Parts: sequence; structure tokens; C-alpha cells
Amino acid sequence: MVLCRVVAVGIIGGMITFHLISVYKTRLYFCAIGLMLALSVGCVSQVSVGTQRIKVASASDTERYQAMVDYLASDELQGRGVGYSGLVKARDYLIVNLEEMAVRPGIINEQAASNQYTQRLSIRMPVVAKEKSLRVTQSHEVINEIVFDSNKMNVLGLSSSQSFVNKRVVFVGYGIVADAYEYDSYGDVDVDDAVVVMFRYEPMTERKSQWAKDLKIKVPWTEHASIPQKVKQAEGRGASAVVIVDPPSFRYSSLIPTDASDYGEKAVSIPVYHMKAELFEQMLELEGKQKVMMKRLESKANRGEDEPVEFQQIKLSGTVVVDRQNGQVDNVIGIVDGAGDLASEVVVVGAHYDHLGYGEVASRSGIHAIHNGADDNASGSALVMMLAEKYQQYVLEHQTDRRRTVVFTFFSAEERGLWGSRYMVNHLDQLALSEGFKVVAMMNYDMVGRIRENAIEMFESQTCSAWQDIAVEANHKIGFDLKIRENCPGMSDHNSFIGQQIPAVLFFSGMHEDYHRVSDTSDKINAEGAAKLLALSQLMLSDLVTRDSGLAYRDTESDSDSGLVNGSFLNWYTADVTAMRRRDLKAKETNASGFKIYWTPISKLLVSLRLKQGDQIVQINGVQIKDMNRLMTVIQGLDTGKQIELFVVRGQQMLKLTFTLKNL
Repeated sequence: MVLCRVVAVGIIGGMITFHLISVYKTRLYFCAIGLMLALSVGCVSQVSVGTQRIKVASASDTERYQAMVDYLASDELQGRGVGYSGLVKARDYLIVNLEEMAVRPGIINEQAASNQYTQRLSIRMPVVAKEKSLRVTQSHEVINEIVFDSNKMNVLGLSSSQSFVNKRVVFVGYGIVADAYEYDSYGDVDVDDAVVVMFRYEPMTERKSQWAKDLKIKVPWTEHASIPQKVKQAEGRGASAVVIVDPPSFRYSSLIPTDASDYGEKAVSIPVYHMKAELFEQMLELEGKQKVMMKRLESKANRGEDEPVEFQQIKLSGTVVVDRQNGQVDNVIGIVDGAGDLASEVVVVGAHYDHLGYGEVASRSGIHAIHNGADDNASGSALVMMLAEKYQQYVLEHQTDRRRTVVFTFFSAEERGLWGSRYMVNHLDQLALSEGFKVVAMMNYDMVGRIRENAIEMFESQTCSAWQDIAVEANHKIGFDLKIRENCPGMSDHNSFIGQQIPAVLFFSGMHEDYHRVSDTSDKINAEGAAKLLALSQLMLSDLVTRDSGLAYRDTESDSDSGLVNGSFLNWYTADVTAMRRRDLKAKETNASGFKIYWTPISKLLVSLRLKQGDQIVQINGVQIKDMNRLMTVIQGLDTGKQIELFVVRGQQMLKLTFTLKNL
């Protein structure tokens, strides 16, 4: 789940990666069941664990919910990351439970006699280093050759597959050229066809950046520490390979995992390694230098006094083979058919079941370890599964002449960018439904397991006029402190439906410190609160499937200025603009990269900054803004009440805004 309240998810050599979470709004109404479920009335049932089921006599909804989350968030499922067998186990677990509930398969299978539960899609899989080697020689005659220990070095994911033989070695300090700081690691040295060795990070004092402190934002490094930026600098100068070395101040840092350093489109044409400090010390010794020289090199680089060092006695050879392949993941979809004239209208109820695996993407823990993802989003998956069961039972017990069809969906690859839900809305023809059906509403559950102080939030109520009425009426019987929000401060699978002008809401129990960390474990889940949300959802859904009016999609674009757009993840902030200046773009700025605004309902922060659709945010307080992830992280790190400078490209002009940020 991606929450609007921006969070930095990981820092690799100064390159900050982020992840947003979105939430769906849900209206579920089961009149006949009512408050009984909120009170978790016991019943004889089976609690599924993996593809196995354990009979639990008189298990309450609270107990059954907790058991589901415990399994989905168990170490056995490896964080349900894309590319791991644990995600497949989670998929099979969902399928087995839908089968047992007699919820019919939701996807057409033209090659088989029956339909299937899985909707398969291809996505880019985590990059894998299939081969990595690095060896040093003291002469072309191979007087002395040492093959470096592969456990003390790694290949970075932005690397290409190549071999190089007996290349000269040039050390260039931090490998940074920063005109603003009058800092140049290269000088006049020629690194063409050489292996360029550089320190990770950027000039520091006592393990802290000397430059980031001037940015007035809470990030540890500036853009100059970005590994892709450093590598591209060397690549542009003709380097045949790059070796990133931990400086002595960080000699005990962990190696950067290959799949955690896959920068996608920023991949380069040369091999890129990351090695521990002790291997570089070994290189220095083969060059005839003492190990202590490494500390001297770091000190000079921190002072900006370093000069490139070309090694005379050694050369490097190596081979890198990286595997970048598309893989397949599955949405899991089951259908409960409608009846009468409403049967062709479809309500989608969904939650994503994937998470971060071992933290390769978007981790805030910064370590390679299982990220169990109990709240994000085992909590939503378990709730939707139980809701499917409750609704199926309700339909069997309460026959009606007219009722909408309900499609229960468990999305995959949400954490990779809403892949599953985006695929579904663009391939609705694969649903095993009669011709002429129409999706009329969607309810999304993302991070619903941490209900506190009896409060639950429902976002995107503005997408149709009925959402608020359905929720308020149902909540009269449940008694939540129900917070109904028009805009969602983040991105989740409901956004894919809203993008197709389908009314959608997100339920969300609130942000917490364990988000995208290894500490998001099932022992912190409020199962009793989730069971209460299940009861509210039942009531809302039974209302939603029979309601006659109010489900038309409502476009919320501003009447005052249709050009203004919504950064929905920015709805928790506003700004006081104290100055705005304009000038024509300089020649070198015409192709400036930045984050372009496309959204169309209005967000409070963008309105207060006077930004418009088509504007391109390029810099905030000296930090380059290249995508939404960076924008989110920078905004989150800004101090409220202090002066902030923002640069925006609008047409052929550069706008400079000075403002102070305020929390709402």
C-alpha cells in the first residue's frame, strides 16, 4: 500500500528509493448479518493455513482473521515478494480458500473445460547476477593473480553483462563532479577504457554528508551520492567498468543486493561492482601501498583535495552476467453472481496480496531480510477473503430477484506499481461474465490491520454520490469513528479503477512506523478491529449490490481552474507562497528532467502552490525531483514553517516559488 504521507523507503549509496501506498474505499452492507459480525459471534469453521486447513471449533471472526494474517505474514511466504516461491504459496492459499467457499473461478480459460481463478500477467522480474567475477593481476604475464572473494563483492543491478581483461585502474575519490560545491573528483585524468574505482556516498564529516545539511530537508545524502549518477559520469568518460568501494568510515556496511540496485531505465552499458573496503585494501597492497593509505584517500576526498590515482602495478579483469527477464504473476479472482436486471452490473472488492519480499524494493529497513507485510497487506487480503465467504453465505441464505454481481479480487505486484490492478482494468474481457457487463463500483482494502482508537478511514468518497450515504448508514449499526475523506493521500489499486472513471473507495487504518519495515509483523495486528471492519463492510456491500441510484462516476475536477491537478498523496499539506518569480528557460534547461503533473482532481498542496496540469517540478531546496517517489520523500522531509525554494518548468518559463509548508 502506498500512503500519501511520503516515506523514504530505502537509501543506497545516496540514491533514495521510495514507495507510495494507496487505499480503496469500501461500502459493504449486509442487513441480515448486521452488528452480529462486529461482535464476532462464534461459529464452527475451518482456518486455512497454506493449502492445509485446520478445524477450529467455534472460531470467532477475530480468531479466524488473525490465523489468516499469521499465515500470509509468516516467514514461510518470504514476504510475498515478486519472484519468490512465497508469493506463489500465497496465491495458492487464496485459490484453495475460494474453492472451499464455492466462490466460482473468475477468469475465462478457453483451453480448458472450466474457468480458472488466476489472471496471469507479465512484469519485469528482479534482476539477478548469474555470474560475477573480479580478479587482479600484477602484470600481463600474470605473475600474481588473485580472484576476489565473491562474498565480499557484488554486482549492482544497473550493470550490463560484459567481460573486460587487464584494464588499467584509476581511483577517483567519490567520483563526483559538483559545480555548486566546486568539487571535481576527475580533474584532467583520462579514464577512457579504464576501470574506475570510487568511494560510495559523498564528502562527509563524522559519517554525515557535508552537503545534505544545507538542503533543509531530512535526507542523509544529496543527489551527488546517487550511484546511477556517479556511474553515468564514469561511463560518459569512457570507463570500461566501475567499482564502488565502501569508504573506511563505512567499512562494515552490508553489500548492496543486486536486485535492490536495479534502477530500471537507468541501467548502463558497463559492468558495475560494489566491494567491501578490505578488497580495496588488498588492491593497495598489491600496488605496493599500505592499507592505511585508504584512510588518507578518504580524508583527502572529504576535504576536496583528492587527485585521481592511476595504479601502476595492477590491472583488473572481470565478467558480469545479469539476467533481466519478464516474469509472470497472478491476480486471483472469484465471482459471486448477481440476479435479475442488476446482474450485468459488477462490484469489485479487492486487496493486493504481494509485499516486498526480502526488501529489494521500497524497504525502509534498508536490510536484506524477510519483510512479512502483516498490515501491508496481509490484513487487507484476509479481510477480503472473509468478506467473500460472508457474502457467499449471505447470498445463499437471502435469495433476491435483483442483485449486482460481485468480483472478489486479490491483486499481485501492487508494490511494483499497481501492475495487477492496472492489468485487470485493461483486460476486463477476461472475466468469466456474460457479455455486456459493466463495472460500476470498486472497494479496496489496503493496510486495515492497525485500527486504533476505534477509527477507520475511507478515501475517495467523491467518486460517486452514494459512497457517503452507504457508509454512514452502515456505520450507524457498527459505531466506528468513521473518517470519510474525499481524496486519498497515496496510491493503491483503487487508483487503477478511478483512472477508468469507475467509482472506487479505499479503507485504511492509518500510517505507522512499521510501514515497509521488517517490523510489520502479525503480532501487531488488531484482529478485533478488523472483524469490526468486516461487519461494516458486509453491511455496505449488501446495500451497494441492490442500490438503485447514486453510483454514477463523479468527476471532481475544479470548477475554478480546470488546469489545476491533484497530487493526491499531497493532500495532507498546504503552503503559504511568499514569492514567485518567472524567467525564460535557458538553453541548457529546455530538456530538464523533472516530475510532470498529470492528475486531475485538485490537491490542497498543489492548489496552494498555484501549480497546474503540465507543470514540471524540477527542484526543491537544491534536490533534483525526477519522479513522484523523490517528490514524496523530499516533501515529507521538509520542515514546516521554514522558507523553501521550488523550481518549476511551465511551458518555456522557469518559475521560482518561495513558500513555507504547513501540515493539515
